[in-house]
Amino acid sequence: SWDNILQTYIQYSEILTECVVASSKLYLFGILYGGIAGIVLGTAIGWSKRANYWIFPIIRFIGPIPTSVWVPFAIFVFPTLGGASEFIIGLSMAFPIVVLTSSGIQNIPKGYFEAGSILGADTLYQIIHIALPAALPQIFVGVFNGVTMAFMSLMVAELIGVQAGIGWYINWQQKVMSFPDVYAALILLAFMCFIVMKVLFGFRKKFLGWQEGAIRW
Repeated sequence: SWDNILQTYIQYSEILTECVVASSKLYLFGILYGGIAGIVLGTAIGWSKRANYWIFPIIRFIGPIPTSVWVPFAIFVFPTLGGASEFIIGLSMAFPIVVLTSSGIQNIPKGYFEAGSILGADTLYQIIHIALPAALPQIFVGVFNGVTMAFMSLMVAELIGVQAGIGWYINWQQKVMSFPDVYAALILLAFMCFIVMKVLFGFRKKFLGWQEGAIRW
């Protein structure tokens, strides 16, 4: 009942606060690393035919693999469990960004780049000032998909030996069959997701205001 959930917030307020902070740090670092990697790889694939030929088949192969499958690999490769957890989240974040960034750049009319070349723009200038701004709507969709997938991966990542976090708390309470505590943690997780989406769409309104109404939340 709601009374039991409210009692959970009162009784375990300190633990839940610590878990929210721990999950937020892990999630933000994961999506930051994954977002940067996704944009860099997506730009390379969309811009370079060689990168598209050699890298994109690998991305298409590993991208759909569930993140839980990567847990043993992450634990083996990364020196710390925190790094392994961030890798799991970052991987979920990166895949949709790579796909949509590369697709957005490849669909830009060639005339834009030809005009840039005529005006003396070098490759780096064209990527930064033509390719990425023109592909920004699709990059945003990739980021939107990435942050939602990263939330699902957060639950998996927090099972890799971390000592605090919403996923860790849910797993703990499930083991002791305390379902009001589980529901209380799920509500907190939903609230965290809501905050992230509000921030994300705030950025969208600032940088993609000309697309107002194309995507609603």
